[in-house]
Amino acid sequence: MKPIFSVLSPNVEEDDIRLARHLISHRFDYQQSNDAQKLAEVIGHYVSVDYAIPFQNGRSALWAIIQSYQWPAGSQIIVPGFTCAAAVNPIIWSNLKPVFIDIDQNLNLDLKQAESKISNRAKAILIQHTFGLPVNMTKVRELADRHNLVVIEDCAHSLGAFFDNQAVGSMGEAAFFSFGRDKILSAVFGGIAVTNNQDLALKIKHQEKAGFQPRWRWVKQQLRHPLLVSRWVQPGYVRVEIGRWILLFFQKTKILSKAMTRSEKKGQPITKGPGRMPNELAVLALNQFLKLERYNHHRQKIADLYRQGLMGLNLKMTDDQPGRIYLKFPIILNNKKAADDLLKYLRTQKIYLYDGWKDSPVVPADVELNALGYLKGSCPRAEELSERIVNLPTHINVSEKDAQRIIRQVRKFLDSL
Repeated sequence: MKPIFSVLSPNVEEDDIRLARHLISHRFDYQQSNDAQKLAEVIGHYVSVDYAIPFQNGRSALWAIIQSYQWPAGSQIIVPGFTCAAAVNPIIWSNLKPVFIDIDQNLNLDLKQAESKISNRAKAILIQHTFGLPVNMTKVRELADRHNLVVIEDCAHSLGAFFDNQAVGSMGEAAFFSFGRDKILSAVFGGIAVTNNQDLALKIKHQEKAGFQPRWRWVKQQLRHPLLVSRWVQPGYVRVEIGRWILLFFQKTKILSKAMTRSEKKGQPITKGPGRMPNELAVLALNQFLKLERYNHHRQKIADLYRQGLMGLNLKMTDDQPGRIYLKFPIILNNKKAADDLLKYLRTQKIYLYDGWKDSPVVPADVELNALGYLKGSCPRAEELSERIVNLPTHINVSEKDAQRIIRQVRKFLDSL
């Protein structure tokens, strides 16, 4: 059976592999290029914002946005209870406090609960469009205006999504996008901060210029990722399941990097400021941008197959709505055991769907919640849903035939319960 993956460079196609190989062997051609700025301009134009600034990753972009406001130490930023440590750390690094708010049935921040927890120390609200489902930005703006809050959009999952015919990322005071290895577009790392505020843009740009330039050794690790994962790691799952061990070997020997460091999982401060985006990674992202509409159309088509094929089963699905894109297609099972057992069963069928968005309200599951400012029990719905969620893949390397195979196996498992 052909292995199906939820992660492991899901966007990568043959042209991306050839390009990564070219970039490794022609590094000097890109040292003085302006590809990082070109990427920022392309994304800014696509989202219809006036200013866009490139960074090493999404967390650097968010950190630069927060630093630019220079809020007093101890000020609060409202964040969703179901999120990634990469979106929480920049708040902590800025000596601010994240205030976690529980989520609604669509895995997005519960705006009614948010209003009840806004204190006079709150300065901003971070809106995460989880897995490409836009939050109701009309209600967000009303809430923010009532409490004089800055709206920052976390668009790491949602490039290409719209709310009320406006692109996500264009409706707050600022927003950031990520081009991580399993995002809408992938440069393995990379991020963009955007805003329509000229003064804020100048401050963010100052943060970018003062940031550090990643070393070539680190850049090379990222360029190797699409090549080694597609040629070595994924084939390691075809017969004998050794792909995981191959990946661990590459990471242990520093041939490849991890998506998040151990210190980040502990919420530890870092000495370097926001990182700058290498031109080589920007070239990867620009190549993927040319395929954005095809990618998102494919995601919607696969999501439609899942929604139709899983109808009537004993599970819950998030709402479908105009403007949504599907970074992943989440299904919510009745309990943790059912979700865990489904993942184990699918693995026996060479369908590998564990993607890190499980078993913790702040992911990955091995983060230290206390160090990130999260108190156990503070977001009960987020904690419960994180145990019951299984995310089905929608990326370009999941064919309609693959999706039907996943549907058959999910139905078979649930019918056996």
